[in-house]
Amino acid sequence: MLLPDADTARAVRAQPGVADALARCAALDTAVVGIGAWRAGHSTVHDVLTAPERRRLAAGGAVGEVVGLLVDRTGRVLDSGPAHQLVAAGEADLRAAGDVIALVRDPERADATCAVLRSGLVHTLVCDAATADALLAPGDGRHPPGPA
Repeated sequence: MLLPDADTARAVRAQPGVADALARCAALDTAVVGIGAWRAGHSTVHDVLTAPERRRLAAGGAVGEVVGLLVDRTGRVLDSGPAHQLVAAGEADLRAAGDVIALVRDPERADATCAVLRSGLVHTLVCDAATADALLAPGDGRHPPGPA
């Protein structure tokens, strides 16, 4: 849930039921998430922000998002305004989870998907054939690093 400001988000996160649910996120075994691209119609976070906020975040490098966390092309999670306005599992929760499964069905989200994969937040990717083709297209420079 993306709230209007960080103070409101802190207040909601402090509510006993919400605080209990969020505390359980630290013990996630498996999480299923979606990947959004940083443009209209491809990210629920993008679409609820004002145009100036969207432009500012794009200028700051945002290309994709997962659970409201914005990532740049290199996979770095951005410390952005929306990250402080969220009531959701956080970056540390995803990094500690046993398996984070990302679902994506849209070749136009290929760049965002590669960025999220580079972040290390996702362990398993499930996508449709058209998105897989876009992700595997040779010579496009977007491929995430292979296994070490």
